[in-house]
Amino acid sequence: MISEDVKKTKEEMGMKFIEKNKVVIGTALLAIIVIFSSYLLKSIKNTEKADPTIISESTLIEAINISELSTAKYKYKGIAENYKNDKKTKVQCYIYYEAEVKAGIDMGQVHFAIDHDNKIVIPSLPEIKITVNPIDEKTLDFMPGKIDVELKTILSECKEDAEKEASRSTELLNTAQENVQSIIEALTYPLLEQDGYKIVWEDTSDNE
Repeated sequence: MISEDVKKTKEEMGMKFIEKNKVVIGTALLAIIVIFSSYLLKSIKNTEKADPTIISESTLIEAINISELSTAKYKYKGIAENYKNDKKTKVQCYIYYEAEVKAGIDMGQVHFAIDHDNKIVIPSLPEIKITVNPIDEKTLDFMPGKIDVELKTILSECKEDAEKEASRSTELLNTAQENVQSIIEALTYPLLEQDGYKIVWEDTSDNE
């Protein structure tokens, strides 16, 4: 069982992790929107005399042509447990660690349904994917003291803990998805706006 002090520490770290990285995500998002929107707007101005672009799924997919998009990249401070037995009922040691975690989607899996009569585009997004970079072993700290366990095992336990904590953070996943939506809107806006189309997002709250 996790002691109340350790449990409280983990909860406090999780809150700091969310609050801290809203600012980081927002700053990165703003930069991406400005860069890509400016580029696409210039492209459209340079082709004003050309034939108008037909709004289709293929042209929208081309507009968001980024193989993988990380909408959140941050440092996470956590505490993993090392157990004395395979059943994981007796904790041998708590391990403090720091990890870099990313949340994003594969943009190649984004699809668009188009209602030409009402000039509405409905994007379909894949699930947010959580990835954890290799744990920095220099950040490891053991409570109550260092244990006789292979470093490879310790790093694996810390990575697993970071993935678990990040993937069950509803606020983190919602923030990442909101950022994905904003970026897709910014990347497709120049293309859609010229023909009077708009993006409408399906409400997925009932499915959560």
